Parts: sequence; C-alpha cells; structure tokens
Amino acid sequence: MCPIAAPARTDDAPRWASLLLEAPPDRLVRARSWARLLLPVLVTAYSVAYDARSAHELPDAVQLVAFAAAGASLWAVRRAPLVPTTAGLACWALTGSCTYVMIAAWVVADRRPRGWWAALLVLLAVHPLGIVPDPCAYRAGHVTLPEATAPLLGVALPAALGTVTGEARRLVAARERRLRHEIALATALVATATIEERLRMSREMHDLVGRGLSRIALHTAAIEATTAEPRTAELAARASDAAARAVEDVRHVVGLLRGPDPSARAVPRLLRDEIAEARERGHVVRSSGLAALDALADPARAAVEAAGSEAVHNALKHAPGCTVEVVVRREDDRLRLCVTSGPAPGAAPPSPAAGRGGHGLAIAAERLAAVEGTLEAWSAADGGFEVVVEVPA
Repeated sequence: MCPIAAPARTDDAPRWASLLLEAPPDRLVRARSWARLLLPVLVTAYSVAYDARSAHELPDAVQLVAFAAAGASLWAVRRAPLVPTTAGLACWALTGSCTYVMIAAWVVADRRPRGWWAALLVLLAVHPLGIVPDPCAYRAGHVTLPEATAPLLGVALPAALGTVTGEARRLVAARERRLRHEIALATALVATATIEERLRMSREMHDLVGRGLSRIALHTAAIEATTAEPRTAELAARASDAAARAVEDVRHVVGLLRGPDPSARAVPRLLRDEIAEARERGHVVRSSGLAALDALADPARAAVEAAGSEAVHNALKHAPGCTVEVVVRREDDRLRLCVTSGPAPGAAPPSPAAGRGGHGLAIAAERLAAVEGTLEAWSAADGGFEVVVEVPA
C-alpha cells in the first residue's frame, strides 16, 4: 500500500499570519485582553486632553461625566453596539468630541446589530440638524475642510471602514462554514465507503472461506465415518473439528465486519483454545497465570490472546515435539506474556532466516501497537524460540 503524501500548501499566507490566526501565542492572547481593558481608558484620556486643547480650558464636571460614561460604554461595544452609540452621541452633544461616535459608527457597521442602519442615519443627521456642535478637530483648526463635512469624516468614513472589516470577517466565517461542511460530507462519504467495504469483505469471507471450510468439515466427517483405519479416523476427526472451529471463527469475523459496534462483541479465547487443542494432539504445553488476561479490556485482551496463540502455533508448527511454556504475570502497571519453546528432539540449530516465512507475528505486533503494547521475538542458540508480549494493565 503506497503511503499517502501530505497535501501541498496552496495558500500564500506568511507563516506569522497563519500562526496568529490559527494558534496565537499566549503572550498575544494576554496582550489582547489587556488592550480591551485599557483602550477605553486611553481613548477617554485622549478625548479629554484634545477637548481641553481645542476649547483652551478644562472640561467642566458635566463634560467629564459625559466623557467617563462614553468611555465606559466602549467595554460593551462588541456585545451591545447601540449602547456606546447612544453614549457617544450624548458626549458629542455635550462636549463637541466625536471620537466615540467614530468608534461607534465603525462597530455598528461592522457588527450590524438590529436597527444598525437607523443608528447610522441618526448619526449622519445630528450634525446637519444642529443637534451637536462642530467637532473638536474643526475648532482646533486641525481640519481645513468645510464644517459641513463633519458627518462624512465623523460617521461615513468610519462606517465604511466598519463595513469592509465586517464583510471580510463574515466572508471568512462563511468560507470556514463551507469548508467544515465539505469536511463533514467527505467524512460521511468515507464512513459510508468503509461500511460498504466491510460488508463486501464479510460477504466474500462468508461465501468463499466459510463455505470452503464447511465442505472440508463435511468431507473429513465422511472420511471418519467410512474409513476402517483407526489412525485415519482419528486424523479425520481432528481435521473435522479444526474445520468446524475455523467456521466458527469465520462467523465471528463476519459478525465483526457487519456489526455496528465490533468492540462490543465477545472476544474469543484464542490462546486458551490453542493450548487446549495442542494438548489434545499430544503436545506438551505448560501454562500459568492465564486468568490474569480476563482483567484486561477487550481490545487489549484480544491482541494479547492473538499474539500468544500465534506464538504457540508457530512453535508447534516449526518444531513438532518441543515443549512450550506460556507464562502470564503482571509487573507493576503492565501485563507480560512469555511464550518459550525448547528445541524439538533432534532438531538442527535455527537458520538466520528462521521465522521470516509468514506474517503472523508482524500482524500480532500491529494489533498490540494499537493498544500501546509491544511484541519481541528471538531465536535461542539451542534452537528454541521466545516471544514476549507486554501491554498496559
């Protein structure tokens, strides 16, 4: 199976921009929080100082209260934009400072709360109607444009800026929603394809493997019933029993493939079945501590049972007549399974290529890795073999 390459980056955004947008550092997050707290205070201090410079005198008590109320309203500018709009308009009428109105116009156009267009119309009309005085910038001589342009500079331009930023933010949010929808759709398609593939595999396994094993069981049973040779009848009975157990295993796998929740199904006792079958065939298999396997969760127990069964099967397959020892014990927070087999009587020392013929242990190692387990196997110099399995207990 070919590895899937990571998708190439298609955007041209600089790395720092992606970092700030996707995973801003903690320092930046804290700086934003402090900025939100301090900005209204700084804006109020600037507005008071600028008004005093324009009027050539300090604001009176009423004006100071208006400045303070308008500044405090900025803390609610994102949650309730109409609150600072009203407070900013009152401050403009009492002090001639339109700083808060500029901020309110920008936020109202950006957030678009209920009645946002009516609020902007009111802000645009108050100066032509004479409800508010000329802004401080005109009185201080910092603006050379006609005083009739005050609604343009104080309301229209900030509102235009707010419209641009708001539309950009909404466009990004809409694109993100679309991408999330596409990801969810792709995930659903993958899940559907996976279910269909599992159903196809279950049908193939049932029709091909299951039926083939059933025929083997029938033929061996027929041989057992018709032969006159005791040894042939014994071997036929063993083959029939093995085929019948294999049919049950196939049914179990088919159920796993077709079931909605394979993890909820019972885990077969593969290792203990393998040991019992080996003893029935006359092999010497010693075991201890197998009851400790029952304390494991089903996924871990299934992986350990499969690995132990594969180790016992391999030992008896490659060295018939050897003695196999299976030991299970718990060590601290891990459970350890050791399968040790001695050399078969008259067997030659193992070759360097021993144990490379099949994929059983490799598959067992993969299953153990899925439950944070490990598998180690090595050949001894005297021809024996040892497999050690560990999983979290």
